[in-house]
Amino acid sequence: MDVYFGQRPCDRGKSQKTPSRKPRPTPPGNHRSLHGPTSARDACRPSTMPSRIALLIAGALPDHLQATHGDYTAVFTAFLRASLAPHQQHDFELVPYDVVHKMHYPTDDELATYDAVMYTGSASNAYDDIEWINTLVAFTARIIDAHPTLKLIGASLSFRVIPHAPPNPPPQKGICFGHQIIARALGGSCVRNTAWEVGPTPLHLTPLGKSLFAVHSLTIQQMHRDHVPVLPSSNLHLLASTPTSPIQGFVRFFPTASPSSPPSQIHILSLQFHPEFTEPIVSHLISIRAQSGIIPSDVASDYAQRRKQWPNDGVSVVGKAVWAVLGVAGV
Repeated sequence: MDVYFGQRPCDRGKSQKTPSRKPRPTPPGNHRSLHGPTSARDACRPSTMPSRIALLIAGALPDHLQATHGDYTAVFTAFLRASLAPHQQHDFELVPYDVVHKMHYPTDDELATYDAVMYTGSASNAYDDIEWINTLVAFTARIIDAHPTLKLIGASLSFRVIPHAPPNPPPQKGICFGHQIIARALGGSCVRNTAWEVGPTPLHLTPLGKSLFAVHSLTIQQMHRDHVPVLPSSNLHLLASTPTSPIQGFVRFFPTASPSSPPSQIHILSLQFHPEFTEPIVSHLISIRAQSGIIPSDVASDYAQRRKQWPNDGVSVVGKAVWAVLGVAGV
């Protein structure tokens, strides 16, 4: 990947002020709309310039999974790389920030160089009243207002493993996170659901969901019990639902755009499901959580007997939609 230190090539000879946030002319072959804001970097970035994404690291995968699949930065890199079409030469850079132990966040000047902010998961619930969670919610709310052209993409989760769980374990933390943090930052809530959603799960897509994902049906990896029960505000648009969790994903468009606008005009993409997870990752997580008594045995058996073999549209469908939201054409 290309990494730029100091002045970017397109900034040479210019003052080092924060770039103005204005749409750039669309280069030939690039299908971004000119009717609405894009990221600040797009004012001077050619279509071949790498995308820069700030990855807020709020948790970690279990050690065994990290040994075989890497940390969250590696998992997200693999997902985004695999989601590009074979002919696509677009490069990108994920820049991790530890928002838990270091309380490390990108500065305003740094945010001006990013195309998007993505979230990982956490060993805490999104509604926990602890300092770093509250700071993350406040940071998210602030950048939505203070950096209105910076795109937010939320999904993902992580787990805290209990090797020797008691017979009646306490409510387990580590359910779906990024989606719920964004919902809280927008004034919504996150609550404990009555049932789990585990493994590949068919979603009911709204007309907008069908348009964004370019399919009529979607089956995607799930691993959660907490959920967002209602849309946080009226300017959000539902993408998908299930009988268990009615808010499986939503988007917010830039103020000058509408649901008929192209995906590049989406400001916030928030997903309950997990396109970055593969079958080996999900199978391992279900196994350790079932052994710890966190996931009910009937849920784990249903996965092993049926859902494990079901398709997963994470890379082939959702990954391409993520790139479309980032304004990368031709994926």
